[in-house]
Amino acid sequence: MSKMKERLWLLTATALNALGLMAGLHGVAVFRENPSLVTMVRLDYLLWADFLLSLAAALMNVKAFWRTHSVASTYTLNLAYAALLVLARLASTIQSMLDYDLMNPPVGTLHTPRALPLALLIVPLSALNLVPSLAHLLLSQPILLADAPALHNLLAAARPLLAGKLSPNTPRRAVTLAFLTAFLLRLYPELKYWPWHIGWDTVEYTAHLQDFLERLNPFTAYHWMGAMRNTPRSSTSS
Repeated sequence: MSKMKERLWLLTATALNALGLMAGLHGVAVFRENPSLVTMVRLDYLLWADFLLSLAAALMNVKAFWRTHSVASTYTLNLAYAALLVLARLASTIQSMLDYDLMNPPVGTLHTPRALPLALLIVPLSALNLVPSLAHLLLSQPILLADAPALHNLLAAARPLLAGKLSPNTPRRAVTLAFLTAFLLRLYPELKYWPWHIGWDTVEYTAHLQDFLERLNPFTAYHWMGAMRNTPRSSTSS
């Protein structure tokens, strides 16, 4: 990357970060002046804007220096802030969705009292991310904190080890990954529509278990599939 192109790249990153921070601060100011459901939805849109713009700025700073400069320099702060931004955004969104039984949208969220402080963390993180971004723009390079290899070199050295540990190609990992994927897909509607049961079989099983809980005797007759039956032998009616 040429010096002129790098300078323009860093200027764009800083401008995006500053624009995102202004959006987040504006959302907080509007919500504090008039706390309501309408302004909370607007706040979340502006926090999403702050999150996306600041995250883009952080990653642009990392991309500018990760191949050429020591990992122990200020662009690593951008990487840390990017990770914290993602954690704050995910934590606040998931908390709000769980508090509203997964009926809350992920964008334009009506944050609950437990989720709102997590969402508001985006604003100070955006401000913190702006500090090394401005330093990089003014100095045209990150501030060196210690002599160390570049982040690219460290990842290149660790790649063979990580590839062997995390590869999904082995049968055991492939089976585990397939099970977890299917389990999570099936679990989602159960969580979203709780306490309502999903699926015809689930309702039948629940009804059978409720009958059993009323009379804890495995040889008592129960209502099952439209008729009275004995358990565990379902072929005998009563």
